[in-house]
Amino acid sequence: MVLSENLLTVDEFKKIAQRPENKNRQFELENGMMVEIPTPSSKAKLIVSHLFFHIHTPSSKGTLTSSFRINNYTLRRPDLAFVPIEQLSDLKPTFVVEIVTHDEDVFKKIVEYFDCGAKLIWTIYCDEQKIFVSTRDTSGVIHTETKSKNDTLDGGDALPDFRLPVTAIFPPNLK
Repeated sequence: MVLSENLLTVDEFKKIAQRPENKNRQFELENGMMVEIPTPSSKAKLIVSHLFFHIHTPSSKGTLTSSFRINNYTLRRPDLAFVPIEQLSDLKPTFVVEIVTHDEDVFKKIVEYFDCGAKLIWTIYCDEQKIFVSTRDTSGVIHTETKSKNDTLDGGDALPDFRLPVTAIFPPNLK
């Protein structure tokens, strides 16, 4: 749902999003338009907590963020984003996770994330228990590989030495 008629900058958007009446709501700014996004499902929250536990370790050499600026008129809120120490001043993630649980243009977001410097994007579909792993080669072509329960994920260039079985993301109690 679009909530603004005038184009907003990221700074203007942040002020509006922090108003008391917006306390329990989530928003993104897309091309200057404030858009309310649905609250993540319990499945999505569980998956994010599992990923957070596995990724945010003392050896991860970076931090996790819940939002970052694409440009002056677009601010995204992926479900998880890892920013290496050397990019903390820009808050530009190299690794992004989007959990698709509602109607959204995830492909547009993937391109935006790569344009901001992401090296690896995991798009997770909870109900299907599948993960689409996307990378971009040096010529700008995006490559996507499907991972399912019997596979192992790796962090590629974004999180070197990181490995995680898909079953760790989709625990048996996730229904």
